[in-house]
Amino acid sequence: MNYKRGVIEKFIMQDLPKAVAEDRAEGLFQIMCVIKAVGSRIIDFLAQVENFQKMPWKKRKFVTETQYCITVGNIDESFYPEIAACEPQWAEWKKLEFAGIATVSAATTYKTDSSLTYESERTTESLNKGLHSRGYLPHFDAGHGVQFITFRLHDSVPTEVIERWKQELHWTEWTAPDSKEAVTLRKRIEQYEDAGHGVCYLRDERIARLVQNALLHFDGQRYRLIAWCIMPNHVHLLIEQMPGHSLSEIVHSWKSFTTHKANELLGRTDPFWMPDYFDRFIRDEKHFLAAVEYIRQNPVKAGIVDEPEKWPWSGYPGNADVSSAFLG
Repeated sequence: MNYKRGVIEKFIMQDLPKAVAEDRAEGLFQIMCVIKAVGSRIIDFLAQVENFQKMPWKKRKFVTETQYCITVGNIDESFYPEIAACEPQWAEWKKLEFAGIATVSAATTYKTDSSLTYESERTTESLNKGLHSRGYLPHFDAGHGVQFITFRLHDSVPTEVIERWKQELHWTEWTAPDSKEAVTLRKRIEQYEDAGHGVCYLRDERIARLVQNALLHFDGQRYRLIAWCIMPNHVHLLIEQMPGHSLSEIVHSWKSFTTHKANELLGRTDPFWMPDYFDRFIRDEKHFLAAVEYIRQNPVKAGIVDEPEKWPWSGYPGNADVSSAFLG
């Protein structure tokens, strides 16, 4: 720095009086010090940016997608009038068929036989829960549409195994269903259950028939049963919901009734089904046909039979009106 100061002074003093030259040299020197300090800060900042950019490459981690969900319950009520007055918002709700939900209470009693009576006092708001969770898996219950559903025996896939996979995949309760993590988790669970782990009570013809009859019992009343398959330790089915019956209530009626009857037949009292169930809202005709084929081929994929038609505990009438499920 002293060398640079000397060069500046020599350059300036050649053409200016000594006093003036010294003042100007000092001023230029101070400017250079400031420029150097600012430049050093900029260089340090750019180095930090460069190092930060290198980190994802080293860890092979990149942000490829972001999603968010804001529910009405998380919005301050002071915004409700503004939301209600927003015509584009109402148009979008109508497009999604979520608008026009009544809140009138309805006392409903379902009686199937002497062993199964279900009574409830509820509002239609509770029937159309939308995206919700009971703490296990996220569910989408719009009160209408076609749903792919899976529920499993209590020991088909141990909870600790699923939890370990979730941690490995960084899966959370609200991970997008089509994300790589969610798809991988589903495939692992499917492969594990298709291997026939657990007691597999559904291999017992009495239990398989019991479950199949329960699925068929309310077909055409609470839902339209499109396709189903009862595997040794789990059940897959595709249904179209009917107005006035929530998905959670439909699944609960199947599981509670069959648990009671199956435990009677087996002489046991322990849990029969896993606490929760998996559901997937069918988006379009392509998704519909893929779900049907998956259900039909599941016994073949698991190596139980070589043709879907040979498995006695499955069904697909083949006359499902696909267009009606999506066009109304």
